[in-house]
Amino acid sequence: MLYERWRKIAKERPNELALRDFASGRRWTFGELFSEGESRQAAGDVVFPRGHAPEFILDLLAAWRENKIVCPLEIGQSPPE
Repeated sequence: MLYERWRKIAKERPNELALRDFASGRRWTFGELFSEGESRQAAGDVVFPRGHAPEFILDLLAAWRENKIVCPLEIGQSPPE
């Protein structure tokens, strides 16, 4: 459900700014973020995105697309066993 909503937004606004990484200066439009998320694979049955980097969003999108369980973590937090 969340992924379908994300796809709709990305297709309606492909050229609008979606994400900016101030550390690297990189920017993604919704279209670019969608394309990058489509090519990313979620690792494992449960995905543990963490941190404040763009990889958090890309891992989240890949997990949503693949219908994986997502458990966001704080920086430095270990995944539960």
